[in-house]
Amino acid sequence: MQGPAISNKLGWFAKIINRQVARTIHFIVLCWFLFFIFIHVTLVFITGLRQNLNHMFAGVNNGSWEGFLVFMPVLVIVSPPGFLASPFTIKHARLVQKAGQAIVGPLKVMAEKWDPNTQYTEKDISPYFWVKRHTANL
Repeated sequence: MQGPAISNKLGWFAKIINRQVARTIHFIVLCWFLFFIFIHVTLVFITGLRQNLNHMFAGVNNGSWEGFLVFMPVLVIVSPPGFLASPFTIKHARLVQKAGQAIVGPLKVMAEKWDPNTQYTEKDISPYFWVKRHTANL
């Protein structure tokens, strides 16, 4: 519901979950996911890092360093792009925008081909052109 093309197509659903509610749900789920990752990684360390890495990365059930030796190079290769992504995005915003458009553009075009047939009345639109939520007077 965060995307205008989808919220316009599903106008009846936008009256239940508007864009701000969708953003709030998205943020709560993000926090929960980060919490899950933190707990999961902590448990991997607590219950035996070497053996767990062997199970996950080497497919062996012993206390050797095989899994660790696979995991560390992967971590070294994958981490820098993750840390550099935000500064790169800020510095080269237009390039990132064009790359995103090339990657996501065809999906966006398909979504925008939907007939956005939702029609809002004057009472549905705030002075800021935000869709108002209709709530019963308490």
